[in-house]
Amino acid sequence: MKGGFGFTEGIIWVEQGRYLLLSDIPANVIYKLTPQGKASIYLHRSGYTLPDIWRVGFEQTNGKNPSDPLFEKFYMIGSNGLALDRQGRLIIATWAGRSIDRIEKNGKRAVLADRFEGKQFNGTNDVIVKKNGTIYFTDTYGGLRLRDKDARKGLDFQGVYMIKGGKVTRIIDDIANPNGLALSPDEKILYANGSRDKYVRRYRVLPDDTVTDGEMFIDISGDPTPGITDGLKVDIKGNVWESAAGGVWRVDRLTARQASGYDTDPGARRQRRVRRPRPQDPVYRRAHQRLQDPGEYRGHSVGLSRERPAIGAKIGSGQSYRRSSEGLPDAWCRV
Repeated sequence: MKGGFGFTEGIIWVEQGRYLLLSDIPANVIYKLTPQGKASIYLHRSGYTLPDIWRVGFEQTNGKNPSDPLFEKFYMIGSNGLALDRQGRLIIATWAGRSIDRIEKNGKRAVLADRFEGKQFNGTNDVIVKKNGTIYFTDTYGGLRLRDKDARKGLDFQGVYMIKGGKVTRIIDDIANPNGLALSPDEKILYANGSRDKYVRRYRVLPDDTVTDGEMFIDISGDPTPGITDGLKVDIKGNVWESAAGGVWRVDRLTARQASGYDTDPGARRQRRVRRPRPQDPVYRRAHQRLQDPGEYRGHSVGLSRERPAIGAKIGSGQSYRRSSEGLPDAWCRV
């Protein structure tokens, strides 16, 4: 759709107006992107709003060797995750700003939360909003120049939090490096991933919007391909989409439902589909992600496994799968 950004995150679709919003972290802006590919700045200083930007945001590069003339180094000073509430107001995980903000209808900016138990957040990462207005978000060390060694560190841990009724509650403490979040279509299941630890966990959402019964949903730490579990979405059919090693992974709705305790039928348990991403697949990807060369997958067959791996089982690059003749939708994974 569009290139030329620095490091993009937090892409959301705004139906009223029909455009995308996305954060460009080193540029410290939120862009508006139309279906025609026209980009314009939607919000300046979307993350860190003070002038001393040389103090904040961890160092990132474009991945090239420092001796390469095209090597670039930059600092992650802007916003990260974005979401919309039921009133259409933009909710921002400000990352280097270390808060969750909301843009009101009159354009004013309000800080919804910047502390937990009196200590400042360190780098609000992803954010989602439940239909009833409850906000879930992750906090990491990423907003700090020296991360967990930074003298300006607030909290001594990373975590997943909830804002409800103006109160901030820590709801997940068993993910050391939290990143992406997503809810199932019926909002009964919260998915959260482990960033560089390369896994996704799932939790049952209680009536008070806290969570319980956490368990491993998918663990891909055995895959040596570069890439972390980062962006996480669930579509309206319940398919779980995860950006990770090698591109974009998808766990189909039947596997997601079985993992959520909705399906116990043995037939449903066999319908887990695993397929590597292909360059021609029409998927939306962050600008810094790329799909791997299909040639890297020689020696592996793809399709339906003979025996569906148990929820929480590790999936590594050495596994192979046998294709099924059933015409069911495939789920994307690197195998």
